[in-house]
Amino acid sequence: MPKVLHVGSSSWSTPATSFPLRSRGRARIVRTFYTRGLYHMEGIGGYDYYYVEDVIPITTLKVGGTEWMVDDPPHWLGMQLIARRCAGRVLCAGLGLGLILFALRGNQGVTSVDVLEKEEDVIKLMKPLIPRCRILEGDFWRFEDFRAYDTIFVDIWSGYETGEKVAEMRRALRMIKLNAPRASVFIWGLKDMTANPALCGPLQEGEQGPGSRPDG
Repeated sequence: MPKVLHVGSSSWSTPATSFPLRSRGRARIVRTFYTRGLYHMEGIGGYDYYYVEDVIPITTLKVGGTEWMVDDPPHWLGMQLIARRCAGRVLCAGLGLGLILFALRGNQGVTSVDVLEKEEDVIKLMKPLIPRCRILEGDFWRFEDFRAYDTIFVDIWSGYETGEKVAEMRRALRMIKLNAPRASVFIWGLKDMTANPALCGPLQEGEQGPGSRPDG
């Protein structure tokens, strides 16, 4: 029987829900709404689907017209599940809406957080809105200092999963492991419980988000 997470519209929110709708160069923040219905959860927290009980606000980061990141239930809850597995010096490759940074604030085992982001407009747009961290402007594929971190989280792909994207994710995993063999490496979007702890679940109290409840 499919596992379904019910999301209560009266109290659902994420840190991005209160972001102002504004733009900087090619990057902009927009807000839409998911209406009542069943949506794919992609295995996050062990759930197959989530059910929106009437309407929930969804915040999206777009770059040049392309959807870069959303704060829907799979993404926000997934970031919380990954954050609880991070420790020590953390590198987050891909800034997006900064959801992982908000999730990491409650992790006492994290000593520092750096973010690697190649889009200057995204950095300028998001920096005033996210928790304090060090932002490194640069391309993930050319980064040379992975060994300086204990945990490396990569979230640089957007859109639907394709065979090409999965191959890139696995290449990223191999590249980091080669350069930082002692680091814990997590890849958002990879259907692998070792590399993507968001799939492991189950969700714990405080990680379901406001207004959500499980249904087996």
